[in-house]
Amino acid sequence: MWPVARPPALWGAEAGQPRRGGVLRVRGGDPPHFDPHLTINNYTNYVLSFVYSRLVRHKVGPDVQPGTFSVEPDLAERWEEVDDTTYVFHLRQGVKWHNKPPLNGRELVAEDIKFTYDRFLTEPGNANRVDDAQLVQRFLKDVGIEAELKIQEHGAYMATTIQGKFEGLVRGPFGIAWEPDFPLYRTYAADSSWNAGHVNDPKITAMLKAQRRTKDLEARKKIIFDIQRYAAEQQYYVHVLVPMVTASWAPYVKNYGPNITFDYGSRAAALWLDR
Repeated sequence: MWPVARPPALWGAEAGQPRRGGVLRVRGGDPPHFDPHLTINNYTNYVLSFVYSRLVRHKVGPDVQPGTFSVEPDLAERWEEVDDTTYVFHLRQGVKWHNKPPLNGRELVAEDIKFTYDRFLTEPGNANRVDDAQLVQRFLKDVGIEAELKIQEHGAYMATTIQGKFEGLVRGPFGIAWEPDFPLYRTYAADSSWNAGHVNDPKITAMLKAQRRTKDLEARKKIIFDIQRYAAEQQYYVHVLVPMVTASWAPYVKNYGPNITFDYGSRAAALWLDR
């Protein structure tokens, strides 16, 4: 996402002293359930952002430009990088669970964090993907292609299929991109381990490397646009949809800035209502 010039008032900057109280209504939907390990459904994660904490979170507020994701402490008050694959997180003291069984408001400990990660790593694949895959299967059948579904657990998918280790056709998530290099380089560069389509095109690889070496913003922007045009002409991948995000809020909502993450809860916690 490229820098956007905007007057502070447009983005809900503070006007005067913050005020307590009021009722904030946020657009939402009906979550299929409330287990974040079983779905990447937007509605589940929107709701959970209001009630669950994380080790770290993205900074919020009107000074945070949409599309930028600086990290700040949440449950972890600080952390250290021991090596390339090891981090040590120091938890804030006095953080307590909700006062509900079976934890009954007890204090958060390191074993709780370990349990969460262990469960995430061992939980079977997201069942919501099945319906989506079945829809693609039906569309292929309509044009005379018989496809057999082979559902993968997320860890296996990341270790094999996303790295191009598959036979036939793949329908998989692409994910949100925070900046242009990540989705383009990982998808099209010949030396990328996430090049699932086995693209080996010297021209697009050269352009991808050139934009990484270009410091001038406008010059790099031009190269990235050229890459996108060239990729669209070659059609190495078929993108079935490209979502757009539009943010809007009432003028009495202060100290607010939009961003393209599920974390509505943290952004709501930072704002106040001038009415």
